[in-house]
Amino acid sequence: MASRSLGEGYRIIAPSRFGYLRSPMPVDASHAAQADRLAALLDTVAVPRAVVLAVSAGAQPATQLALRHPERVQALVLVVPALHLPVEPGVPPPSGPPGFVLDHVLASDFIVWMLGRLAPNLLLRAAGVPYALNAQVAPELRKEIVDGFLSASARHVGLAHDIRTTTPTAPDLPIEQLSMPVMLTATADDPYRTGDVLRYSAGRLPTATALLLKTGGHLLIGQDERIQREIRRFLTAHGIAPGPALAGKSTSDSQERH
Repeated sequence: MASRSLGEGYRIIAPSRFGYLRSPMPVDASHAAQADRLAALLDTVAVPRAVVLAVSAGAQPATQLALRHPERVQALVLVVPALHLPVEPGVPPPSGPPGFVLDHVLASDFIVWMLGRLAPNLLLRAAGVPYALNAQVAPELRKEIVDGFLSASARHVGLAHDIRTTTPTAPDLPIEQLSMPVMLTATADDPYRTGDVLRYSAGRLPTATALLLKTGGHLLIGQDERIQREIRRFLTAHGIAPGPALAGKSTSDSQERH
């Protein structure tokens, strides 16, 4: 996701968060603990400050990093972010999937493989693709989505933790205290309501750059060029230009969608 959003010229450090792929789930897997680990990672790779780009549930530890270690974050870019959205008065709070789904269905590569064969559109829904965009999902993206779910057993611990701690109601962070440049990007048709999240968060961050796209869903279908152009424009406006093109990629959880 970072390479799609930034384009050429940036060194990308893309760690897997707790519970995803080869990253273990520690006893303290809170977003604050993840933020402290990210700061330690910057120490390890000798990067004093970095632009932090986070997608979906990654917005929680990324924002915590910016709040707890502001001197390490040159700018914060949150894409379809799982930030706090107040529950409307009189409306029951949303509930996530039952525990059986989190602990067993998401852990089974075979069940996910069967869903991919028998109900591929169900996987598109889970990925945050609106019904209206089904026809716009190119074959290569459809394969990428299904292949991403096929690594369910390698992701389910982190995904289940995200769902339990971040969705459907994300923690309310004191984002008004963010001191670095902030950019928020979301789509109005995202089934996970990140368009509403953007409107609410932008109201609390009047100096933030807010990009609300009309369509694209949670996967920002058809919006890669626009997002890359706007993020680069945002960084350039704050004096952050691409440096020498350096290879820098590690195993990431860029396919996570909650």
